[in-house]
Amino acid sequence: MRMMDTATGGATCALHPAVSASATCQRCGNFMCAECAAQGVETRCPACRQLLGQTGFPFERSNFDFGRLWGYAFERWQREWVMLSVAVLSMFAASVAVSLATTVVQGILSAVFGAAGDAGSGMAAVAVIGMSQLLGIILRVVIDGTLQLGFLRMLLDVLHGGQADIGRLISQFSKLPRYLLLAVVVGLIFVIPIVSVYGAALVVGLKSAGLSFGDVENFKNLFESGEGVWALFLPFVGATVLLIPFMFYVGMPLYFMFFELVHGDAPGLDALSRSFKIAKGLRFPIFGYGFMGGLVMVVGVLACLIGLLPAMALAQLLMGSLYLAARNGSGLPEPVKT
Repeated sequence: MRMMDTATGGATCALHPAVSASATCQRCGNFMCAECAAQGVETRCPACRQLLGQTGFPFERSNFDFGRLWGYAFERWQREWVMLSVAVLSMFAASVAVSLATTVVQGILSAVFGAAGDAGSGMAAVAVIGMSQLLGIILRVVIDGTLQLGFLRMLLDVLHGGQADIGRLISQFSKLPRYLLLAVVVGLIFVIPIVSVYGAALVVGLKSAGLSFGDVENFKNLFESGEGVWALFLPFVGATVLLIPFMFYVGMPLYFMFFELVHGDAPGLDALSRSFKIAKGLRFPIFGYGFMGGLVMVVGVLACLIGLLPAMALAQLLMGSLYLAARNGSGLPEPVKT
């Protein structure tokens, strides 16, 4: 049914009568507003797309730009920002709970080992710290990994037109082994090289100042006088310049790795190789979108920290939109919704 705004003489949206129409559905002829037309991408109204089973993400590699992706992500965020913020808060709360649990366990173990007597107190202290820290690491990896993947599942649901279901936070637990494998491999191919180069820069800086790692006191005095800063400045600048191409080429695709694990249900290490295929030719846009997402979170922090939770959700929705648009038309297997 077509509706006309008699006050202005213009057409209004069939689904949103208070909003001016910007297009008509090619199937049924109903007027559509910009939201119903997915910012000009869709040619059919939401009812027809639902009827035809066409409710997926509307963008692909050949037809997206920042304005339309931002508008799409922002519209979805406006609709679901409350539950998305609750999800972010839940992730923070879980992280704090793990830290508290580690502290409690350390206190219990201290009391138990302390009862063994003073003779073995030194070894007992080492055992307490080691066991509690190991437990904390295991808990953090399991809980943070599960919630991170679950949060990505929530974001993808929202971007495909669904609701932000808080229960989805624990829906990806079965993928945790693959998550851990990917995290280890990324550490080997990305983190270790960066740490190694900066470690070499530190050694060069110390050598140029005539110091070694054993000259802690002399280095402290040199650093406090300001000379130590300049001794390290040039080596670290050189290391950064050397690493920029590596971080840009290898680091940018890693934005998509866990998205692909969740959305594409990639087996083994395929999520890593697929992320490079998705990012091919799009490294500068990935950097730009990541920068804009960072600005969104800065605005959230400036809003007395109250806006940080919804800002984080919006930033991740923007990156999720870029991932889906870059993946569509990349030739990868059809995604599996889990």
